[in-house]
Amino acid sequence: MRTPVAALAALLLSLAALPALAGGRPIPLVEIIDAPLVWQNNAPGKLEEVQSAVMAGCVTKGWVPTAQGPGHVHAVLTRPDYRAEIDVTFTTTTLSIKYADSQGLDWNPDKRLIHRNFNRWLTLLQQAINVEMVRTKT
Repeated sequence: MRTPVAALAALLLSLAALPALAGGRPIPLVEIIDAPLVWQNNAPGKLEEVQSAVMAGCVTKGWVPTAQGPGHVHAVLTRPDYRAEIDVTFTTTTLSIKYADSQGLDWNPDKRLIHRNFNRWLTLLQQAINVEMVRTKT
């Protein structure tokens, strides 16, 4: 049987672990800047084909994309506890994915820190876009 002091100590230790379970401290934002695009047969195609791959990759990963004009897609990822917004810019040879806005992701604009999952989401989105690019027929 636990003593009241032991029970209190166990409770305090449990409470101290909650921030770690919730994701820990924010980390530096890592954006994807001018990453090379990989085309099927290594032959660059049209900007519209890149836009289609970006839109499809966004949808695959749960982002809601909106075309903003040639070479630019804005995408939003919404969950009950957070919202993330990004800008995806591209040419026929490069891709950039940059932070636009967020809620609930511990964004610190002065230190450029954000919840650690955000960087992972950008990497997973880049991978999904690359898969779509390889599927693109030129």
